[in-house]
Amino acid sequence: MYSDTCAGQNRNQFIAAFLVHLIQRMDGQLEVIEQKYLESGHTHMEVDSMHSRHTPVYSMIDWKSIMERARSKRNRDSAPPYTVKELKYTEMVDVRALNEKIAKKYKQR
Repeated sequence: MYSDTCAGQNRNQFIAAFLVHLIQRMDGQLEVIEQKYLESGHTHMEVDSMHSRHTPVYSMIDWKSIMERARSKRNRDSAPPYTVKELKYTEMVDVRALNEKIAKKYKQR
């Protein structure tokens, strides 16, 4: 997984909290999580150009279709679509609340 180092966006704490949650939930099924940080000022990746396209979205099913087809132009015709699992509301994780819970737990130590 790649993370940017933009402190102003302050998202890395939420990613870290989610990874702690994932490790606890996977209960030994997860061997390695590799998180890499892009060098500050050099955060443009080839895949970024794919995300810059504008596609109108009118319903939730449109999002699923866009994610399934998320390929570069070079691989669009030859690669099979991604498998996208639709989540129920109960399967979603509130990373902000999770981050606060984990931060509180570690501050008490």
